[in-house]
Amino acid sequence: MGRVHVNEELCVGCGACVQACLFGAIELEEKARITEACRGCGSCVSVCPCEAIEEESRKASGKDLGSWRGVMVFAQQEGGRLHPVFYEILGKAKELAAKLKEPLYAAAIGSGVRDEEFAGLGLDRVYCYDDPCYEDFRGDVFGPALCACIEQVKPAIVLYGATMEARALAPYAAVRFHTGLTADCTELAITENGLLLQTRPAFGGNIMANILTEDERPQMATVREKVFRSLAREKSGFPEIIRCKAPETASEIDIYRRYPAENFTDIADSDIIVAVGKGVKRKEDLPMFQELADRLGAAFASSRALVELGWMPIERQIGLSGRTVKPKLLLTLGISGSIQ
Repeated sequence: MGRVHVNEELCVGCGACVQACLFGAIELEEKARITEACRGCGSCVSVCPCEAIEEESRKASGKDLGSWRGVMVFAQQEGGRLHPVFYEILGKAKELAAKLKEPLYAAAIGSGVRDEEFAGLGLDRVYCYDDPCYEDFRGDVFGPALCACIEQVKPAIVLYGATMEARALAPYAAVRFHTGLTADCTELAITENGLLLQTRPAFGGNIMANILTEDERPQMATVREKVFRSLAREKSGFPEIIRCKAPETASEIDIYRRYPAENFTDIADSDIIVAVGKGVKRKEDLPMFQELADRLGAAFASSRALVELGWMPIERQIGLSGRTVKPKLLLTLGISGSIQ
């Protein structure tokens, strides 16, 4: 529901809406008055005995929403290979496209992109921007390419993995097309009227928010890693590969040297994890838990509390504000909160 307003001719000043408002966004003088704190939840509309509170009519976006069709997934590359999160999102995207009975696309931006990477994935078309300028991720270079692709294809839905790169790229495209973006989704579905229902945790995981983008296109969401099952590659089937010219873009970012990470194990890829939290009272005790992890052949991680204390590096953080993990065995020690 959008913002609401009070019909003063009908309002009797009973105050029922004031009590019902979850955000303290209604003031009562002689008549009820909606303030800027309104979040459009609609709780006041349903309780008003005089039907004096009404939803404001939405402004037309000017877009022909019916011309936007299909589901597109951003195919993030790493050294010419697809990022693992692409397969996770593609499995869900395939379900959404089947429900809509619309095509499934991928937008591949990188250097040395291999066509065979897209074989057997059920894609209808892949729009490929393959150029040396895309060897390293730079938002101000990747952004124009993605926007050009969206402008050409007009997909109704665009999905991204919630990687560091995509978290920079998705807002770029959302601003360009004046559309909404739901970050870190944990579930996606299609409503009865064909909209993308985007679900994500809110208020520290205490509630799950359901979000719709009704009046703009494309509908856009980033999806956490390890949330959906990876799509299994089939033995046959090859999509149409469409080669796209890289837009001429001058970047404000210069990359002078790369430093490869040494002895780095991504906790998101670990089958066994030992994780510690605020229950650990002394930094001097951490080696004891590290030894336990080593003996189990596990990755060592922690909650946000120890990262903020400077006891653990941020790449080892799990939880709502850290990495999403899906190990076969997770041993948590001193971590509170069911959402963790």
